Amino acid sequence: MSSNYQLWMTGNGSSEKLRFPVHPERIDITRGSINDTLKITGVGEVTVIQKPAADRVKFSSFFPGADFPGIQVGSARNPMRYVKQLNKWKDSAKPCRLVSTACGLCGYYTIENFTYYEMGGDVGTIYYSLDLKLYRAVTIRKVTIQTETATATVPSEQKEERVDDTVRPKTYTVKKGDCLWNIAQRFYGAGAK
Repeated sequence: MSSNYQLWMTGNGSSEKLRFPVHPERIDITRGSINDTLKITGVGEVTVIQKPAADRVKFSSFFPGADFPGIQVGSARNPMRYVKQLNKWKDSAKPCRLVSTACGLCGYYTIENFTYYEMGGDVGTIYYSLDLKLYRAVTIRKVTIQTETATATVPSEQKEERVDDTVRPKTYTVKKGDCLWNIAQRFYGAGAK
């Protein structure tokens, strides 16, 4: 039996695909927030609206060990194949694409938790639950640092300090592991600047 409703996950640039053979009874979609609250004397509690938290998607179902009328793919396949694929994607530290034709879900998610187990009386069938979190790509911005040239006069009776004649770059590309404090320390001599 097949329907227009389908639930898929793809990984590795969509070269690896997994269609869930049995639809979950329910899919929980959580859209939270990470707003800040402040307590202001004479006003009370004030909410400062921030960007939304990453959406969470949770669902549970099973990978059947044998064919039955509710299966959404041609026939039951080895349930451990699904488990191995999901574990591979979780361990890859890369997001997977989740597509649900009924819920309107279509995006990249990380596998936060993957729980699976087998029950007595239904040997070969693997029950599972998935907890996914929306993935947002982070891009590194190029930071341009402008330096000011400072001049100083030294009285003739003092010993002259060695001159720093190194040319400091006017632009700097942020690299993995950099932080603004260290960049300011390097270019301005003080992290607070």
